[in-house]
Amino acid sequence: MSRFASYLWRGLVCAVAYFVGTMVGASVAPALGATLPALPPSVGQGQLAIVSFLASLTLGAGLGPLASGLRARFLGRFAALALLAYVCLGVNTALESAIFTTIGGSMGMIVLFLPATAASHAGAMRAEEWMNDPAPFFPFLPDGEGSPVILNKQRIVVVTVAASADRDETLDEVGAPMRRVLVECGSLKLSGELVVDMPANHSRVLDLLNRPGAFLNVRDGDRHHLVAKGRITRVSELAPVTRA
Repeated sequence: MSRFASYLWRGLVCAVAYFVGTMVGASVAPALGATLPALPPSVGQGQLAIVSFLASLTLGAGLGPLASGLRARFLGRFAALALLAYVCLGVNTALESAIFTTIGGSMGMIVLFLPATAASHAGAMRAEEWMNDPAPFFPFLPDGEGSPVILNKQRIVVVTVAASADRDETLDEVGAPMRRVLVECGSLKLSGELVVDMPANHSRVLDLLNRPGAFLNVRDGDRHHLVAKGRITRVSELAPVTRA
């Protein structure tokens, strides 16, 4: 019984120390320039704290038997278990993130080859129409290179184009209503306006997200962000901006 009680309080102390260390690390990381991973929209801070503390208890319970089986002095056992925890919770997490996650990628300037004619209107095809075309692959020219590259649209997070290259004259003439939103793709955040070019009974932001088309057009002044819907983790509707 005394050995069980010894494991119990030592495991509890280990769990509390790990939990407090995690909270302190999360507070210090932004000050050091590190970016913390974004939480899924369904996970709240309170829920994360509860799950983290339960995981800390499991960690403490697992390290207890290991510590008792080590034949070394206190500092030797401490160093061995600290190294094990670092490898399992630090190095292993980084390796798993690099291997099994797909968010990330790179950023750069490209040249899109837009068709000179469009099927639904006069003039060239707009960038939004081109990206929402069902064809899964498209060619582009990387900045500074002489030969085009073919890319899978499913690997794209966002394509930002000049508003002049994506102008819809029909919508400009009609003056369709707008919804101001904040779109999050993991740690990437984009704010702008969505054009509500749908019937009044389907004019919610949710309706715009659920309608056909793989990319959402977020208009931000002289830029249009074509955001892949499959990469969006959260959308928040913002208060409209009052224009003079």
